[in-house]
This record gives sequence, structure tokens and C-alpha cells, in this order.
Amino acid sequence: MLRECKTCNGTDDALLSRGKVDNERTFLLSRWFHCVKLPVDVMEKDHPFHNLFDDKNPEHMFIGTTDGSVRKTLESERSRIELWDTMTAVLKASYQKEPEATVKKMQKLIDEFDRVDGELTTAERRIDEILEKEGPDSRKLKKLKEELEVARKQRDEVFRSLDQATAELKLKKPTPAAPAAEGETAK
Repeated sequence: MLRECKTCNGTDDALLSRGKVDNERTFLLSRWFHCVKLPVDVMEKDHPFHNLFDDKNPEHMFIGTTDGSVRKTLESERSRIELWDTMTAVLKASYQKEPEATVKKMQKLIDEFDRVDGELTTAERRIDEILEKEGPDSRKLKKLKEELEVARKQRDEVFRSLDQATAELKLKKPTPAAPAAEGETAK
């Protein structure tokens, strides 16, 4: 959850922008999160989500589980490592499997994607050069087009592997709510 603010607008950008710092890990971890940005008027008493920020000094940003049982405050001054640790802690609270192994696997897959993408770009460039120099009847084109097709299939496989790795983390089963005592109403 991200709350917009009249006085410190844009300070969340440092955590989430691509900028000069490699932010790949942040984007990988974010695959399991939904970002909700709330307007400034969330601070008004009549706003439906006001209770999320009802403290005397409400935070601008927090990460939490869907049921609200885990809620970790984040401010833009935090380092990326603190952001990653916070995101990982919430993932650990929500998922059955340790998220760190899955993230490392995904980082390796992204490296593999970069390699395959380079091969794909090289094959496309070589095809263009051959077409320019030798024309569409060149004997070299068939082999290059086969290399291009292999690279495309490898890229598709890496995408499927990334999706599978994301799905490896299974949500924990929610704990059932305690039944309301006689005369009490459920909240």
C-alpha cells in the first residue's frame, strides 16, 4: 500500500524506479505482490480506507499479507536491501516454500534469457546483412533462419520456466476464523 502525500510527493520513486541502480531483484520479488496506491484524501475520516492510516504519524508505504496479519512499514529512505528483506519476510509469512531459492532460480533464468536474447538479436542482424548483400536466394539464409527459430524456442522455454518458478511458491492455507461466541456478530 502506498499513500500519496501533499508534502512529500514522489519520494517513493527512489524505491521503485529503474534509475542507475540495478533493480532486478525488486521487480522479481514484486511478482507476488499487488501495489495499491491510495490518494491523498485517504487521510480524511470518511475515506473507506482511512483506518489503514489512522495512526498519529501514518506511514506512506507498507507491505503486508492479504489478511493484514503481517504489516511492515517502508519509507523511501530505506535501502534496497531493507526493501528486499521486508518483501521476503512477507513472502515467508504467506507462502509454504522459502522464497529465496525461487528468486535465485529466477535470476539464473533471467541471465539465460539475456544470453538467448543476444543470440536472437545476432541471428536477426546476420539475416538482415545476408539479405542486403546476397539477396533472398542466399544459401546461408536457411541455416540462419534455423538458428533464429532455435533461439525463439529457447526464449519461449525460458519464459515458461519463469512462470513455473513463480508458481512454485504455494500460498499457505489460511487459518479458519474462530467461530463467533453466542450473541457476537462476526466482523
